[in-house]
Amino acid sequence: MPLVTINTSIIESLKKAGVIPDVLDPFDATAMVNVTYGNKDVALGNKLSVDETQKQPDLRIIPEGEDDATYSLILTDPDAPSREDPKWAQYIHWGVSGVKFGNIESFAANAAESGELGPIDFSGFKTIKPYEGPAPPEKTGFHRYCFILLREPASGKVPELPKERKQWDGVREWAKKGGLEPVGANFFYCQNDKQ
Repeated sequence: MPLVTINTSIIESLKKAGVIPDVLDPFDATAMVNVTYGNKDVALGNKLSVDETQKQPDLRIIPEGEDDATYSLILTDPDAPSREDPKWAQYIHWGVSGVKFGNIESFAANAAESGELGPIDFSGFKTIKPYEGPAPPEKTGFHRYCFILLREPASGKVPELPKERKQWDGVREWAKKGGLEPVGANFFYCQNDKQ
């Protein structure tokens, strides 16, 4: 599928679910963010259970081709405690910075050699907020859990995330403050079993 079609599909899915404008302004999706929890893929708005999402997922990211770029990845819930009453939004579930992919040619060569896109090893990057699985409250319906990939500024400096996970300014404001640019996104829905 051509990148223009993929970009359009990603942006349309984000708009349909309200991720644009609730979490991000419109942007050009130049990287693909593939997320897997065990054998369950995150697929632009599919539904996963709380139990399926408690362990840090595997990520496979098809980079945009910027050789020296570094990236941050944020997982946020804009629906805390509920979509109808998001007074705790956004709730940050995970943050990693300093992610580096190299150029697209070496990425493609490595994928061709191994026959697959292996998951990213996050051990060499900076965890700016440890992973915390979804825990939507009872009777609050489906929450959107949004993975946002952002290109960091050339300086590599990324603003700190707040100590508290809830009620931070959100991805959009954090990115603006630090000069980060969204380049990819994915999301899933999850709700408490008690509705």
